[in-house]
Amino acid sequence: MVTGADAQWLVLAGCAGSFCITIYITILQERERNMTEKNIFLIGFMGAGKTTVSLALKKMYRMELIEMDQEIEKREGKTISEIFKIYGEPYFRELETGFLKGLHTEKLTVISCGGGVPLRENNVKAMREKGKIVWLCAAPGTVYDRIRTDQGRPILTGKMDIKHIAELMEERREKYSQAADFLVNTDGKTAEEIAEEIWVTLEEADLKSGKLYDPGDPYMLQRQQKGLMLQYEYNQTRPDETKKRQELLKKMFQEIGEDCYVEPPLHANWGGRHVHLGNRVYANFNLTLVDDTDIYIGDSTMIGPNVTIACGSHPLEPGLRSKGLQLNHPVRIGKNVWIGAGAILLPGVSVGDNAVIGAGSVVTKDIPAGAVAVGNPCRVIRMLEPEKE
Repeated sequence: MVTGADAQWLVLAGCAGSFCITIYITILQERERNMTEKNIFLIGFMGAGKTTVSLALKKMYRMELIEMDQEIEKREGKTISEIFKIYGEPYFRELETGFLKGLHTEKLTVISCGGGVPLRENNVKAMREKGKIVWLCAAPGTVYDRIRTDQGRPILTGKMDIKHIAELMEERREKYSQAADFLVNTDGKTAEEIAEEIWVTLEEADLKSGKLYDPGDPYMLQRQQKGLMLQYEYNQTRPDETKKRQELLKKMFQEIGEDCYVEPPLHANWGGRHVHLGNRVYANFNLTLVDDTDIYIGDSTMIGPNVTIACGSHPLEPGLRSKGLQLNHPVRIGKNVWIGAGAILLPGVSVGDNAVIGAGSVVTKDIPAGAVAVGNPCRVIRMLEPEKE
């Protein structure tokens, strides 16, 4: 069966050689136009590291820097706390929107945004027109440690505690996720390490574009090698080195929640660099991740042994395939999903919350929430009854 990821290339199956060459040259030209030619907007909750990371980007990559809150304070002649107290939050939010709409930059610039900026669709639209949006995220405990002595946080006045911070972060999570082009986890990393990761993520944008690219590019291979080295170290850990395993997973994966466990050996094309895990995710041994682009796995999902989740695909047209070209499609797995031993999930599929995928199944198309699905190709055999409260 032809998957959705490959179907678009069927029309190329009989193309002439000269046409293939033209397509290949176009791909190479597009690869050279990386995303770092545009401005970078840093979004995220307070304490995620926007200010320190923007300073590192300025220093390391000779970018111009705009600190949005500072610019608004300068224009208004008042601190953010004073603006909130005198005029209220809605007035301040209008100032943010006006600032973004009037923003004009002549050089590559990093803009450090206030935590509430992505909550308005108009703000997100304005940022997308002028650059790329990078979401810096961190665990609630990390945020608390960074800002607990800061008295200039109006929305936390009288509620400076981890529980309240976690609640606010969860309220904003969906808005941040919808706004962001890319996500970078800042836990346990220096500002310089985060700045480098942002720059690299933007340069690797071809992986997430859904278009053909050359995976043999020397720069790509160099970045991939770093992830594979961390994965090698992870797979060599002893069973009693649980703390070391958790530390390595935080370095390896793009995003990882609380109480996750991945049984070694793990096999991932990029060492987990493009993998996003929710909370309490469990994966048994020999999990294989073709993580050339994003793989999202929701809270409380269980994955049996010898499961493969693949994002990478190749064109059906022989001339293009002989060039070694590739294209990727993300895989999304919902919350509380059970994936049986030996199952294979193909590029671009999604599995809804609470679904069950039978052992040995080959998932070639989306599986709805609450479904029990088995077979090759995987088919829904029944729907689970909603749980009664």
